[in-house]
Amino acid sequence: MAALGAPNNYVPRRILKKLQRSRTDSEPYQDLRNKLQILAVKSRTKPAFLGFPAGNTGLRQLGALLDLHQKVTAAPPPHFTKRPDVKDSFLKASMDVLCPKDPVLWLYSDIGVESLISRCIDGVLNEGYVLGYPRCCVEWHEAMRVPEMESCFRQIEERITTDPQMLKSIPGRTEMETYRFILLHWRVPYPDYALETTRQYPFAPHWACPSCLSRESNESEKLNNQYNELATNFDPKFAQAIERAASDSLRAYKESWTEESKKPNPSMDLLGNPLDTE
Repeated sequence: MAALGAPNNYVPRRILKKLQRSRTDSEPYQDLRNKLQILAVKSRTKPAFLGFPAGNTGLRQLGALLDLHQKVTAAPPPHFTKRPDVKDSFLKASMDVLCPKDPVLWLYSDIGVESLISRCIDGVLNEGYVLGYPRCCVEWHEAMRVPEMESCFRQIEERITTDPQMLKSIPGRTEMETYRFILLHWRVPYPDYALETTRQYPFAPHWACPSCLSRESNESEKLNNQYNELATNFDPKFAQAIERAASDSLRAYKESWTEESKKPNPSMDLLGNPLDTE
């Protein structure tokens, strides 16, 4: 039997071995993060886990193995501090992309969490609070969502203006459908805060805010240490695997995202296919 942080939260070794062999994601680091967060739910370090899509067999199996409550709902809508200054068609397309139509899966230990999940689905509560993220990070990401969307809109409009050939790869669509297609295929770099969170806090279940990354706030550091301890208690090799996977993930990303790939290529469409420019 192995202890998972909280009193009486013991899991038979045979169950833990099944957990290690399971797969919840094709990307190794994300797979390990999923498993650690689900263990955190079992230990009541984390109120709930949110997985995409609801039909993910690996997630459902882990929930069943650890005897967690499971709930399938619509994806929680994104929160905005104010309406972004973008076209209505772009906002609608963005909401369509940010809030997938496929259902999501919640895993939780305490039945009382269900009322909070309902508030998330109703758009009353940011899901970050139900997932156990630091308040400073939740509030910062919520505030940044408006300028990030406005910046994305400006970049796409500039690209369309300077490269009208691009639209040839997506003919016969309404303006909203065109924006949606672009958003789904627009290759953008990972935000710095995501990369820096992976480097500084590889065990953390969230993307840290600038205050946490600069160590002005220690909320993300504390949560990272809690999850590190949880992973180590589960199996020291599991904790080491998470650190290696985080490092490998950063290295692979940097290798794939070269300076040249950031530059728009007018002879290629959004999917990287050659355009007929004749």
